[in-house]
Amino acid sequence: MLMFLNRRLDIYIQGPKMVEAYCVKCRAKREIQNPQEITLKNGRKAIKGVCPVCGTTLYRILGK
Repeated sequence: MLMFLNRRLDIYIQGPKMVEAYCVKCRAKREIQNPQEITLKNGRKAIKGVCPVCGTTLYRILGK
């Protein structure tokens, strides 16, 4: 199970397509600039970055 999650995170971070998240300010999906993997308070993994258009912080919560 752990290897599956690690591969999944690698796909999100290093895949051919950048990670996308919905920007609330722009009201559109944007590619995350400077993606960083973080752990939320509840223990779930997420990717945090910046919207390239408006500079708002974006989050993409990863699956279990």
